[in-house]
Amino acid sequence: MDPKDLFDNAQNLDFAVNDITKSIWKDRFGRDRKTYWGMEQEFNSQLLNQKQIGEAQLQQQKQQLDSQILSQEQRFNSFIQSSGYDVIGDYTAGPLTINEYNQLIRYEDELWKLTAATDIPFTTTGNDSASWANDSINFVSVGDASLRQQLESVAIYDKDYPTIAEAFGRAYYLGAALVLTSPRTIRIPSDAPSIQSVVDICARIKSDVYLTIILDAGFTFTKETLVEKRDCSWMTIQSDDPVVKVSSSFSGINLIHVVNSFGPIWDILADMAGSSAGNGIYVRRNSDIEVRPGKGVINAVNTAVASYPCGIVIVESSRGHIPSANFSGCYRNLWVSKSSECNAEGGNFDNAKGDFATYIVRNSLCHLSLATVNNAAHNAVYANNSRITFLEGEAINADTALYAEFAGVIYTRPRDGTITNISGSRINAISASNGGVVIAEGMTISPASGFGITARDGGKVSAVGTSVLATGTALNVYNEGEVNIAGSGNVISSSSASVNVVKAYQGGRINLDGAVVTGGSNGLLAESGGTIHARGVKMSGQAANTIQATGGDVYADNSVLSKSSVNADIVYARRGGTINANSSTITGGRIGVHADVGGRVCVNNSTISGASTGGVRATGGEVYAQSATIQNNTGKDLAVLSGGAIRAGGVTTTNSSPAGTPNPSDANAAFNTFAAVGFIFA
Repeated sequence: MDPKDLFDNAQNLDFAVNDITKSIWKDRFGRDRKTYWGMEQEFNSQLLNQKQIGEAQLQQQKQQLDSQILSQEQRFNSFIQSSGYDVIGDYTAGPLTINEYNQLIRYEDELWKLTAATDIPFTTTGNDSASWANDSINFVSVGDASLRQQLESVAIYDKDYPTIAEAFGRAYYLGAALVLTSPRTIRIPSDAPSIQSVVDICARIKSDVYLTIILDAGFTFTKETLVEKRDCSWMTIQSDDPVVKVSSSFSGINLIHVVNSFGPIWDILADMAGSSAGNGIYVRRNSDIEVRPGKGVINAVNTAVASYPCGIVIVESSRGHIPSANFSGCYRNLWVSKSSECNAEGGNFDNAKGDFATYIVRNSLCHLSLATVNNAAHNAVYANNSRITFLEGEAINADTALYAEFAGVIYTRPRDGTITNISGSRINAISASNGGVVIAEGMTISPASGFGITARDGGKVSAVGTSVLATGTALNVYNEGEVNIAGSGNVISSSSASVNVVKAYQGGRINLDGAVVTGGSNGLLAESGGTIHARGVKMSGQAANTIQATGGDVYADNSVLSKSSVNADIVYARRGGTINANSSTITGGRIGVHADVGGRVCVNNSTISGASTGGVRATGGEVYAQSATIQNNTGKDLAVLSGGAIRAGGVTTTNSSPAGTPNPSDANAAFNTFAAVGFIFA
């Protein structure tokens, strides 16, 4: 391109972008183009025009709505006037005196007039069902479908009455809608008979109108509230009492049942102890509920009404926003199911009495970070084909603290220096089964009894950097389960001398590279196809064998293995078991390295010393101890029995001279020659 054209283009572009006085500029061909400032002005003008059009449309819609409601009121008044009817009151407020045949009374949601055969004036004999049985022969119903439709089409405005109680009473009497034009408070039962009546009748004309429903002091729940196909998110339920009781003669299953709706904001704490209700809050079919902090439902335990009574149930693609809420002491405290979601961060879900404290299932999602799920009778946090985040939470003193199965995922780790506390469990601190996954990294797990971590039937646990201080077996993995608990110095221990610290069997797989393993009976036990990766571990304090493989495999290269007691071996393999402990330091024990019948041990380049009965022994098994240092053991440094074999090329024994050549006096068979008891290849 010609340099002059480039200059012209640059100059024109500068004008187009930076000029804030002209809306048009000319390119080098003389064509009119809009400046950037001109486009901004045109856009702003368009926005202003759209705003004006929108405001005009809203004003027109308001006028149409006002006109429609006014027309309904006029049509109703015209109907009453043309019919000549005069409603004088409710039968239950009687006795009533009727002086004209066009006067009506109301009983059981029907309107009644005197029969033509009844003389006037007529006075009713009472105000209940017993008296009505006598009086009803003098009345005929006029509450046909046409009259009922006319009455229910009426809308009552709050602004037209001196008090909200009067406005509500009029709307309730007529079966009409009560339209609120400004924020209001309705008290139950001072202003309205029930929450249900308020939900059914009240509506708002503007989005900035909110309704507060206050339960009077001494209020007791006696009947279920149903919210169906409504938006009640602008309503908030509060109470004078800090805790609202639920009647022992409650009618229904749930305190409130929200179906295909936005439920009212729950700002009360309801206590269901001793009640005949089943669940607290039940939300389903694409519904939403909000519960304020510290509020909720407690002690829902009546299994005679619900199979699994629950504080709050959120199901069928519904959503719950219940941060820091209180759903405790129930059979199940929280139940989220069928593609639903719940934000329950910081909530109180303690003291569950039934099978699960928090039950998250069927492709659902729940945020439980900072929540407490303590003292569960059985399982605390449970995920089945669902996901749970549980950062900085507590699940103390449960049978199982974290339990994931059938593709369920539970995720917990330290945040801001605070770790999740799942101490005191009685069966499993963590359990993953049937494809479930638990991610619990950087924690300290201290169960009161039972297992620390169990993974089975394809379940997986990632606990990198986590320490497990157990009274029973710390890691129990089988049936294709997997645990990865590798870390630099994290402690895996058992305080019981009668159980294994780490056990993998029936295809179970464990990785604890770099860990410190203490206590227990056997430290590491791999059997029946189990596999343990324990490279670089430090092990001590086992009552039985430090490492044992019986039909399983252990990889413990570069490890430090020691044992002060002399009643068992440090490294022991048999019946198809394989142990690799190359380049390791093995000190003490009865026998340092022992390959029993069918066992295989590799300790090449390792140091084996201080054993009370022998350094390396092959009793029908096979040992690879090439370039190892096997010295200062009581008994034989190298020994074969029952057809065992030791490959000890380059080995250094106690009396080697020079180093790297074993001394025949340290073995019970001649080197490189057949013997009935076995071979030692040097």
